[in-house]
Amino acid sequence: TSAHVSNALAEGATCFTHLYNAMSPMLNRAAGVTGACINSTAYAGIICDGIHVADEMVALALRARPHPDTTFLVSDAMPTVGGSDRFSLYGDEIHLENGRLVNSEGSLAGAHITHRAAGLPIARCTPQNHQLRVRAPRPHQGRRIGSAWPHSNQEPNA
Repeated sequence: TSAHVSNALAEGATCFTHLYNAMSPMLNRAAGVTGACINSTAYAGIICDGIHVADEMVALALRARPHPDTTFLVSDAMPTVGGSDRFSLYGDEIHLENGRLVNSEGSLAGAHITHRAAGLPIARCTPQNHQLRVRAPRPHQGRRIGSAWPHSNQEPNA
């Protein structure tokens, strides 16, 4: 619930992973985790592949976030990007089906998209005159963990 999110933020939580995915939805009488995330100043990663999140919902979140610099792209890319159309993950076969990565039960199981391609929905669904910025993930990751990178010439250890 949004109350749980408020408590987590008050206790020091600073980042949401995969905005919209597996989060309780926004409703007219309950903000849910999704609404609490969008309305917060915490960092939020979002998968912009048109499958995990509809382009229109990406645009809505970007317009509504109080600090645009806190939203960053997450590719959730799996080995099919630049590789075979199937792989094994925790003993389950994941395969590419109609542009979607699915497991043996047909459930969504990752993304088949690069960071570069993930930026395209943002360009398609936001007006040119609207000041929206979505960052690549690495600078945010560095700041979030207290690393000097990207201010130094050295990347943090993976």
